[in-house]
Amino acid sequence: MIFGGIDLSTKDKNKAICFIEKKKKFSIIFLKSKVSDEEIVYLVKKFKPVSVSIDAPLKWKNFVDRKEDKILRKYLKKRKVKNVGVIPFYVKSMIELSKKGNFLYSKLKNITRILETHPTASIRINGFEGNYKKDKEELRKILKSLKHKFTNIEIIKNHNELDALFCALFSLYYFKGKNILVLRKKIPYGILLKI
Repeated sequence: MIFGGIDLSTKDKNKAICFIEKKKKFSIIFLKSKVSDEEIVYLVKKFKPVSVSIDAPLKWKNFVDRKEDKILRKYLKKRKVKNVGVIPFYVKSMIELSKKGNFLYSKLKNITRILETHPTASIRINGFEGNYKKDKEELRKILKSLKHKFTNIEIIKNHNELDALFCALFSLYYFKGKNILVLRKKIPYGILLKI
């Protein structure tokens, strides 16, 4: 079975898509950065994943701070997880990202099950505290520590691809019903607690 993840951005150059499967180990069966919305739809149709997790807000009301995001912040704070970046909804970039996310959701919801996740929160709760988005050495540390679980993790070259991978991992674990925290059931939203 194939599971997908999309690290979404308002700019194509910062988007990434990843498809994985698991046998004895996890395998990345497709990975691409700098993808357009049209390519994303095409690739989801091509790979037919069981589900796809998107790193973008897919449900909101009146552009206010969402209840599920407040719960996530409290959950992470209680566990002393720092630098997560669960950004409130009134920030302009989040409004733009949510519009992009909803556009993709409308295109993909009839192809596969769509989930929402926060890969940075998943990465942080799994014990990786460094700034992997700006520091290549921190990115390499994460990849090295995960190497024994994957057949080909070395193909990941940037933080967008790592985020897309963690989105795909959330899809897989959501299907298995374990090692996840679900903050909303309708258009499921959650994070991966343990790989």
